[in-house]
Amino acid sequence: MLTRHQRIEELRTWFQGKANVYIDYANVRAKCKKRNWTLDFAKIKKLYEETGNVVAVKVYFGKIVGHRPSEGFIAMIRKCGFEVITKPVKHMRISIRCSSAPTPSSAGSMTSRLMSLR
Repeated sequence: MLTRHQRIEELRTWFQGKANVYIDYANVRAKCKKRNWTLDFAKIKKLYEETGNVVAVKVYFGKIVGHRPSEGFIAMIRKCGFEVITKPVKHMRISIRCSSAPTPSSAGSMTSRLMSLR
């Protein structure tokens, strides 16, 4: 297990010269949920600052307009010093007729077609 100092030194090697860090929160959230991890944004911001090479850390976040927890989260990460770029989440209804549902053997191809619609 690396010490804190060793981790910071390792991060410094990743950033040659000045750099910006861009975080797509949807991807980070999904990975953390899958691994049952919790993020501490204040610690993440401090870690990047300690490298001495990170100029800005920007977080891309899909905002659910009028959703208080979503708005509270944005306020919290801004307070930690992140620049937050938001875009309203689009809700789409997709209707699928059951009569045209694929058989279990073709379910994989249906999944890939649905994924390509996103």
